[in-house]
Amino acid sequence: MDDLVYDDPVYATLHGGFHVVPGHFAYHAAPDHDAIFEHFASAETDWRAFAKAVRRANRPNTKVLYFLRHAEGEHNAAKIRLGPEVWFRDVAITNEFLDARLTAKGEAAAASAAARMKYELQMGLPLEKIILSPLRRTLQTGTTVFATEIGKVPFVAMELCRETIGVHTCDKRSPITEMAALFPMVDFSDIAENDDGLWQPDKRESLEEIQARAVQFLKHVYENVPETFIAITSHVGFIGACLRVLEQTEYRLDNCEIVPVVIQYTEPSKSPRKRVA
Repeated sequence: MDDLVYDDPVYATLHGGFHVVPGHFAYHAAPDHDAIFEHFASAETDWRAFAKAVRRANRPNTKVLYFLRHAEGEHNAAKIRLGPEVWFRDVAITNEFLDARLTAKGEAAAASAAARMKYELQMGLPLEKIILSPLRRTLQTGTTVFATEIGKVPFVAMELCRETIGVHTCDKRSPITEMAALFPMVDFSDIAENDDGLWQPDKRESLEEIQARAVQFLKHVYENVPETFIAITSHVGFIGACLRVLEQTEYRLDNCEIVPVVIQYTEPSKSPRKRVA
């Protein structure tokens, strides 16, 4: 990759002026399956100290995002059972797993994560808003994991944080009227079209396109979401794109895994010039 600089328009397209604030969470490769964040440890002594540290920075452009990947879906299980070659060639393009729902294993994992989340929230984990991809599996996961917060904080569905769009029917969403009936605790008013007008049977987003969408999503959060502590229930492809935008340690999240990041935004043209390899 050629050297880029922060005020280079190519860099701005790839990274959008977002960066992770260091010192709050430390990444560790070996997972701790009993922790709420399996691969990250907080540098603070407790969650109240963490919230104070974030607010003490007195920077209105600071956001704390908890990225939650959905629990195991029927399409995930089918891909493992059939193998990637058969899945992509013969199954992913059929309607068998259209807007895939969670498996029993996925539902159990979400319930287990909900118990851990309930404990951490009782211990002071700050959370003010929950944004969800409007696909069935993310709605199932998010409303389960954050069940104790229903009626306390807003649950909002947003098209920008859905999985890679196109070709694979598991990533085609159901009509909003259907999802709104199943998940009345979620606000779908930000989604204009009832049917999925973004999904196309013969065109799938490229890595560059989903990364550009990740930048668009993060900018939308900064410009339209006043809350600081936000959970985002999404997908491995989209979360991976966000991690690339943030130049964060990237790895393939397990189903129902949460990655926390503290981020800030600076207009690319106003950022200090800094070369990256």
